[in-house]
Amino acid sequence: MFRRSPRIPQELRLSLSKHSKDTGLAWMEGVIAAEELEDSGGTAGTPAENPSGEQGNPAETQGVKVWLVAGRTELILVPQDVSEPLTATPWWQVDRAGWDPESDVLYVSFATSLERLRVRALGRTPVRFLTVLRERVENSVVISETVPLGTGDNVRVAVRRTPDRGLVVQAIGDAGIDVSHPDVAKRVRPVMEKLAEVSGAA
Repeated sequence: MFRRSPRIPQELRLSLSKHSKDTGLAWMEGVIAAEELEDSGGTAGTPAENPSGEQGNPAETQGVKVWLVAGRTELILVPQDVSEPLTATPWWQVDRAGWDPESDVLYVSFATSLERLRVRALGRTPVRFLTVLRERVENSVVISETVPLGTGDNVRVAVRRTPDRGLVVQAIGDAGIDVSHPDVAKRVRPVMEKLAEVSGAA
């Protein structure tokens, strides 16, 4: 049986009530790793299993303390410095998320221009939060297909469900892949059109 999330801190509750209509289903407290703060380029497409083998380093935890809230319609990042604005991302714009149990680091990549998020959890493993996070991302996916580019790289095409029950078609390439490049678009466009027609997103 999964543990329930600890009682939500009062300051987090107040911040959410001021800036979001989503009260949240689960939350975790963590620290954005220093290397993430210094990485201006970002890294996209972190797999759920984190096969890169990247290991944690206690020295990296000199970053910004935050709360991450898994809400009904969005993933919300709330800085513990209340003077900083929170960031809310609808689930259909969250590409993938992964958890490294050895370093207690959560990786989240986005389907937008947002840089990859890398947060080291403080305290116990946030089992409830991780469960809700995975469920919310998976529930937003209606249908998906991977398009191989013949170079070892891939583009993931997915039809995602928006909060208003609308459908959008996404194409997200592996790191360094520009899906708007003519050669890539030529391969990806037919798959996007097929999934749109099958799902009713067209």
